[in-house]
Amino acid sequence: MKNRRKFKRFYKNFEIIYSTKFTQGIKSTSTNISASGMCILSENRYEIETVIQAEFSIPVLDKNIITAGAIVWNNNFFIDNREFYQHGIKFLDINKADQNSIEKYITEMRS
Repeated sequence: MKNRRKFKRFYKNFEIIYSTKFTQGIKSTSTNISASGMCILSENRYEIETVIQAEFSIPVLDKNIITAGAIVWNNNFFIDNREFYQHGIKFLDINKADQNSIEKYITEMRS
């Protein structure tokens, strides 16, 4: 099966803070990232197309990245009878400089 991804994905945990229309300043973890999106872990379930505002920083970058994203998929899982969710986020308005920085970081880390 051919990989349909436009950008390479890097599997590393990053701390992120995100907000939705109804929640503010939720701390979470991203388990992987690409220049076009990320996967986050959450105790909250969100519907597909829910828009979030995410803020995160990547090692070696000197600034926080702030971007809107939309949930494009989700999965649930259990740990000790507690339900958690993975949410696939597609960046909606990431600026080109931040996107390029993420791409460069991923390329350097994978080589």
